[in-house]
Amino acid sequence: MTHAVFGDAGLVPILLIVGFHNPFLITCTAIFVEIGRGQKGGIRNVARSSAATLIRNPVVLAILVALAWRQLQVPFWAPVDRFAELLGTAAAPTALFALGASLAKYRLAGKLDESMTIVVLKLFVHPALVWVLATMVVKIDPLWAAVATLAAAMPTGANVFIYSRGYGLYVARATSATLISSGLSIGTVAVLLAWLAPR
Repeated sequence: MTHAVFGDAGLVPILLIVGFHNPFLITCTAIFVEIGRGQKGGIRNVARSSAATLIRNPVVLAILVALAWRQLQVPFWAPVDRFAELLGTAAAPTALFALGASLAKYRLAGKLDESMTIVVLKLFVHPALVWVLATMVVKIDPLWAAVATLAAAMPTGANVFIYSRGYGLYVARATSATLISSGLSIGTVAVLLAWLAPR
């Protein structure tokens, strides 16, 4: 979506966001859950558990492999490069199809007032805070601010559901928040795109 709206100029900020957001989120989630569970062995065991969770994440692995490959400056074999380009072109529609298929098995459950609080924070408060910080406090490049705001306005991701199910915590609330925010984001993101898209 970012590339379709902002072109190549939008790729750098969104890739930076994805690159830093996932390791940060995974690490914080693991640390807070382990501390909340009263992990024995103190900080060392919490750090070990968090690192193991981080290393096993496919997004983090992809980032690490890409960084290593770039540092080595090894050229891609032409057929492999073409194949990767074809996969990259198919990534967005495939992701949308997979998201739709995964949402089909979700059901509204748990305390909906808590789920709705998450939805409001994610779809409205989060992008508003990012926009204020990016345009009025830090005052970064307008395009970067727009990309960051749009990224912040995305619905509650499947990662939240995956983590909650993996740890066996708040699964029903996470499921409801993912389902509701995905539905409502069709409207909220469309409004943001109309406002932020370059003219």
